[in-house]
Amino acid sequence: MKRCILVLSILLWTAIQGVAGQNSALDVQIYRVKQGDELPQIIRKFRTCRAYLMALNPELKSTLVPDLSLIVPKASAMENSDELSVDFVEHKVKRKETLFGIAQSYGLSLIDLQAYNPEVTAEGLNKGDRLKIYTACNVPSPEQVQLIRDELTNKMVSWHVVMAKETLWSLGHRYNMSIEELKELNPDLTQNLVVGQRIKVRGKALDSIAVGDPNFDYYAVQPKEGFFRLRQKFGLTKEEIVALNPNAAEGLKLGMVLRLPKAVISYLESEHEALIDLRDFKTDSSAQKITLMLPLELDGFIQDSLDLNQQYIQSNRLLRIALDFYTGVLMAQDYAKAYGLEVSLDVLDTQAKKSVVDSLLNVYDFSQSDMVIGPFLPANVIAVAEHLKRSDLPVVSPLSRPNGTVPDNLVQTIPDAVSMRLGLMDYIKNNKRDRKMLFVGDADAPGLAAMRGQWPKVKVLLPREQGYVDPDDILPQLSDSLENWVVLESRKPVIISNVIGVLNGMEYYQQKNEENDTIKKTYDVRLFTTAKNESFDFDDISNIHLSHLEFSYPSSSRPYSIGETLEPFVLTYLERFGTTPNKYATRGFDLTLDLIFRKASTTESLTQALVMPETTQYIENKFRYELGAQGGYENKAFYLLKYTQDMGIEELINSLGARN
Repeated sequence: MKRCILVLSILLWTAIQGVAGQNSALDVQIYRVKQGDELPQIIRKFRTCRAYLMALNPELKSTLVPDLSLIVPKASAMENSDELSVDFVEHKVKRKETLFGIAQSYGLSLIDLQAYNPEVTAEGLNKGDRLKIYTACNVPSPEQVQLIRDELTNKMVSWHVVMAKETLWSLGHRYNMSIEELKELNPDLTQNLVVGQRIKVRGKALDSIAVGDPNFDYYAVQPKEGFFRLRQKFGLTKEEIVALNPNAAEGLKLGMVLRLPKAVISYLESEHEALIDLRDFKTDSSAQKITLMLPLELDGFIQDSLDLNQQYIQSNRLLRIALDFYTGVLMAQDYAKAYGLEVSLDVLDTQAKKSVVDSLLNVYDFSQSDMVIGPFLPANVIAVAEHLKRSDLPVVSPLSRPNGTVPDNLVQTIPDAVSMRLGLMDYIKNNKRDRKMLFVGDADAPGLAAMRGQWPKVKVLLPREQGYVDPDDILPQLSDSLENWVVLESRKPVIISNVIGVLNGMEYYQQKNEENDTIKKTYDVRLFTTAKNESFDFDDISNIHLSHLEFSYPSSSRPYSIGETLEPFVLTYLERFGTTPNKYATRGFDLTLDLIFRKASTTESLTQALVMPETTQYIENKFRYELGAQGGYENKAFYLLKYTQDMGIEELINSLGARN
């Protein structure tokens, strides 16, 4: 019986000691390395030894890097001893002894000895010197190390050196961090990574994967998305997603970057645009504040002079656009209120001057604003975004698109010309079967160069030296048995008017050339452009001619008259302002209402609700934001439109049955 009790006591004591040992091993904290820190200082500060630190921090090097995270003993663990001397013994240096030899005799490193005896040097060591020797260097077992690192790895900051083809998205996926989390750790981080660049990351990296694999792309998890919704969206099971993204096994989180087959992402984006109603995602009904920066040029108005003020407005096109846009914003404010969202507006007059914008930035308090809409002019909106980028306050460019590298808080709402051009080219590629193609336009037109690169064998007609295209140049290039698709790329009103007139009169010119033919030829011609610029609105260009040619083009917006009945918005606007809204008023309404609903879908900054795969669509405009290649956010949603024979406008349907 006594033997049994003794054995049981020993087993219990062993178990208790094991648990105590585990608790001791877990009695740690994370320390962020500061500028000027050195390893001996860290060892002395936390009363530990190099072997202990190396076991828990295998990435540790003798030279410490600022902001590196280290696992070190907790302060409470260091204070458990009754006296500081309990973990130390004193060593009296003997003749011919060296620091290295003394350290080895105690199972320590030279750095440990230097840490607790900072005044002693190898050259200045003398017989009789007394050294403090640390005797509590207990290195945790591999099992304990694994337990600790599993617990703390996701809280630790380390440095990642950018390799070729790596992007913010690939880093987010590798370290299980959202793009916003990466930017929070690296405030100056932009989309343009440079090979060799050092970036702070948190957590354990996934095993090395093929960077830049063309078969895969990245997707950020959106609000309220789970595996069920992702299966509906991409057709992938939970098991298939986890196989590509091991971190997803513990569940999806907002902003998590997933690596998915490019085919399913492209299918969603290009062929089956998913539309969502942001009202279904409202999670925050808190009051919002919008700061509007508009070129109202109020200093030009004359008090008590209605006639002069009307003349002033009529003579100032930018002012008229600003006023129209503002009426749309007011309508959006009213609509938001009907959905339980209170929105206040602060209107700042930029006077369309950079000096006035700079002055406003110095005196106006943006700290209570949820977003800034405007200014209109590219240079001014860039100046505002630069000023506010540290505060992560989104600055929205409503009507212009600044070029080049932009601040990361700038929201570009106008789709870029290249994306729209490629969208039309994809439509042509999917539908050009049994069509004869012909390119016409200016030699230096970007769209014409892109077309020639895609279809090098297609005939290209350039204007004659006199600046026009002759019917005799076009006629031989057309087919009387196939539909002719003519792509016109030009910014010159005379050339555009000339080509459209010639294409509309093809049958007439053919008859003039072959009056004696008994069989008259007919030509089926359809006109395209990848860039519908202001020259297509030239007075000499007839909408009847464009309709006859079923003129097709990409556009950032579509006229609301596209439907058979007027939108309630149009009727309400008419009742309030006595006229129907033009494109600038509708733009102000669509853009502002979308931003209000996006802000209401998150309890965080508006930037958290900008990037999502789905598209939002309103009266004339639609929005799908992505992180911009040169910084900020870009709207990638646009329309492909076509004039119909009955003078209407409709969206194009490609041969795959998808609406563009």
